[in-house]
Amino acid sequence: QQQQQQQRPPPAAANPGPSEGARTGGEAGQDGGGGGLRDEAKLSEIREEFLHAWKAYEQYAWGRDVVKPVSRRGEDEQYRMGITLLDSLDTMYIMGLKDKFDAAVEWVRTSCHFGSQEVSVFETTIRALGGLLAAYHLSGEKILLQKAEELGKKMEPAFDTPTGFPKSTVRLSDGKAWCPSWSSNSASFSEVTTLYLEWNYLAKLTGNDRFRTRVERTVDSMIKMPKIQGLYAQWVSVDSGRFTSGDITLGSRVDSAYEYLEKIWRASRGTRKDVLDEYLARVDSVEEHLIRKSRPNGLTYIQQCTFGKTSCHGQFDHLVCFAPAMLALGAQDPQNPKAEHHMRLAEEITETCWESYKRMPTGLAPEIIKFDRGEDFYVDSRDTHNLLRPETVESLFVMWRLTHEQKYRDWAWQIFQSFKKWTRVEGGGYSSIQSVKVSDLGSRRWRDHTESFFFAETMKYLYLTFTEDSVMDINKYVFNTEAHAFPI
Repeated sequence: QQQQQQQRPPPAAANPGPSEGARTGGEAGQDGGGGGLRDEAKLSEIREEFLHAWKAYEQYAWGRDVVKPVSRRGEDEQYRMGITLLDSLDTMYIMGLKDKFDAAVEWVRTSCHFGSQEVSVFETTIRALGGLLAAYHLSGEKILLQKAEELGKKMEPAFDTPTGFPKSTVRLSDGKAWCPSWSSNSASFSEVTTLYLEWNYLAKLTGNDRFRTRVERTVDSMIKMPKIQGLYAQWVSVDSGRFTSGDITLGSRVDSAYEYLEKIWRASRGTRKDVLDEYLARVDSVEEHLIRKSRPNGLTYIQQCTFGKTSCHGQFDHLVCFAPAMLALGAQDPQNPKAEHHMRLAEEITETCWESYKRMPTGLAPEIIKFDRGEDFYVDSRDTHNLLRPETVESLFVMWRLTHEQKYRDWAWQIFQSFKKWTRVEGGGYSSIQSVKVSDLGSRRWRDHTESFFFAETMKYLYLTFTEDSVMDINKYVFNTEAHAFPI
């Protein structure tokens, strides 16, 4: 399984045809301009480790949703559509792994079916729909667009609500949709607001403008709805468009709502000034109410608060490490009056995220760190696990591309080496682990699970950090929250 892969040539300008910015990792080339030099030795090693991880999926879980590499078996989750395969298509293409990509496309052609599954609209949008669309853009393989359109039509009834915010779950066989039974028709806020990029691009490729109007309506509702001191909370009514419960945070159930504001603005090519205004206003509120400095070393972090904002605490999810990439990309816009300040915040929070890796014995970050004890941060025993998450390497990729400061590549490489040492499964696969605070491999405890985002995001961002800048040029592409890139 580890044989040398045939390298894919530069993608042809076929329908729809990638722009020049989509040059793949299999190409020759030394300098992407502006100092973005290609590091072929590191790219080769990252590519080989992707293949090592993929080997377990191929051998034990082909066509299943996820692989459990330690017990050497596959498992279906809610999707039952080979979600890891769909999520990984464009990573394989970008890495130039032609044989692997072609085999995966053939599986989509013959074995990917959307039937009676009951799926999360959000997760299926970002992973399956996003993966199919991005891979179609790069390769021109028509079956990928056909499947994306079929999936979009089956999920579309979930958007039939008074606000346009979709219900959380949809049954693909008949379009019946619902929110959790206990929630009074409320849905996770990030899940109803992290859809625009995928559905808008689907509309562009298919010519079906109804897909676009669906998500335009969700953006309109997001902008008009009342905030809590200018901030978003975790749960929102899909009927009234008002927050119903949950913490005020940039972590779980809120994170990508902020992220997509900046990305929608770029994807719209500046046509939605109201989205830029919303983004800038929300960042101002985050800075006023949530951004704090640790003691004694002054690390910048983002706290979270209770629903009524009656109390706040120093919980900082690894998920929040998306924020530096968001702030740095938003700082490139000439219409951002606080661009320099936002870039400085991005640098500071990136350093905090790096410290959450650097200070652990494994060199890997825990799921959550906390800043409440006056010792910079600590880790609760229940939060020590590592799920192979991508957010920090995403921000390192963006910071490298924008600044070419060598430290960002150095940190990314150290994180890659830590993943390789502590999460690589002998014989094939990478697995999440129970604790990042162990100091020897003999004490390591496996969680025996590989999330699809490890292939889709973590490995892709690591790889792109060491290509030339013209490979998936961030001035020509916007990446969705699952690292699937759509042309601007």
